[in-house]
Amino acid sequence: MIRKLLLPFFLFVGISALISCGENAGSDQSDAPEQQAFADADSVANGSKPWTYLKLVDIWKDYELGTDSSAVSPVDDPNFEEYREYRQGVLKRKLIRSKDGRPLYEYLYGPNGWELRKIYCGNGQENFVGVAKDGEFYGLSQWWYCDGKPEHAGYRYKGKKFGTWTYYKEDGSVDHIEDFGMPEYMDSVRIALTDQG
Repeated sequence: MIRKLLLPFFLFVGISALISCGENAGSDQSDAPEQQAFADADSVANGSKPWTYLKLVDIWKDYELGTDSSAVSPVDDPNFEEYREYRQGVLKRKLIRSKDGRPLYEYLYGPNGWELRKIYCGNGQENFVGVAKDGEFYGLSQWWYCDGKPEHAGYRYKGKKFGTWTYYKEDGSVDHIEDFGMPEYMDSVRIALTDQG
């Protein structure tokens, strides 16, 4: 019952953090500009839809359908544990967390084998967010410094970097931009993320 009450809050916080691209959590901005910022980051110059964001939302919606059982087990490090949630025997969420409940890694398992993967800093700030299938990342992958500022971001197809990746200094200024080429991969990402391929 408590999990169902807290889920909308965590969903809002998680997606807000993802779409804010590392903006200060205390800034007073409406949801629309933040959503537009993520959509802009997750589209190409021709205005294609934010495929990675849409897949992330699909995975969250599937998770919101609920779970009916959970389990906790130890991991190699005695300071951490693995928490898992299931729906009808199918794994829907795995969280590696400290014994005091702070998340380290989180995986949400959605339809058709898609996963939302997150890595957290010790302070609870998201450090990485990406969408994967069969162990390979697709679409926009983003990293943040532990203070919430963007670290770097770029696109991947089957785990391979392509297009322009932007790297930031800790003060928020651009450190450098790296072009991995292969812009033709964008269509492959779109097809994969919309489950057409």
